[in-house]
Amino acid sequence: MMELKEIKRGDIIWANLPELKDSKIQSGVRPVIITANNFAAEHSPVIQYVPVTTQIKRTDLPIHVLLEADCLYKPSMALVEQEGCIDKKRLMEKIGTLSEKDMFNIDKAILVQRGIDVYAMIVNMKLATA
Repeated sequence: MMELKEIKRGDIIWANLPELKDSKIQSGVRPVIITANNFAAEHSPVIQYVPVTTQIKRTDLPIHVLLEADCLYKPSMALVEQEGCIDKKRLMEKIGTLSEKDMFNIDKAILVQRGIDVYAMIVNMKLATA
């Protein structure tokens, strides 16, 4: 696999995800969305990603994000509940970059997946600094 020169948050990249025996986790060669911050994407050998699938199922779940990316050849969905870490050596080729709207929807889904209530954080931040 070739090493990518520049990787940024929101990039869509072909990756070779390892197969885990007896698992429902996405594997094989497929697009992934880089969710790591740009510093980590540039400097760390391992970064966070969300796998992409063309199997559109359970769009009612807030952790499944339909993508409007023109660079994907079929209608696709991000499986945010399967966010993981990958060695950058498994990244193959950049496909494109998500729009701000798509990345916003990915970020919302990440907050839901992690159980983060943004409103409560803002209220508590105000209390903590009072």
